Amino acid sequence: MARRRSEEELLDDAWHALEEADYEAAVELGEQVLLRAPDDADARHVVGAALLELGEAAGAIPHLERASAAIPDDAEILADLGGAYFESLRFRDARDTLKRALAQDKKLARAHHWLGLLEERDKNDRAARNHFAEAARLAPEAYPAAFR
Repeated sequence: MARRRSEEELLDDAWHALEEADYEAAVELGEQVLLRAPDDADARHVVGAALLELGEAAGAIPHLERASAAIPDDAEILADLGGAYFESLRFRDARDTLKRALAQDKKLARAHHWLGLLEERDKNDRAARNHFAEAARLAPEAYPAAFR
């Protein structure tokens, strides 16, 4: 008979699935943790981040908001929440949340990328270019520099 996997093992596997771009598995594993521990902020984060990657920003927001409420200064959670707000057209919330993320960790490339998109949307070309350039500098494999 197979041993029941612990929440920690399931959560480790969920994060690994997310890193490997197996977003459906990350959601499934994270939800298994949430069935046992509904207030687990890390499980909420991984489920929210995976849903965001799957294009389900509206479904990601409640998970990420609960994770952020539990761990309010976590820059990674804030960056994912800001991205989910952006994708849900909640631009003011996105900007405020992404600025909070960068206040915690100025080297968070995806927060710079999302803010670049916001600045571009608002026709703030210089600010957009600066954020995009910083994202490319910090994580060139994820955010390659634009051609000039």
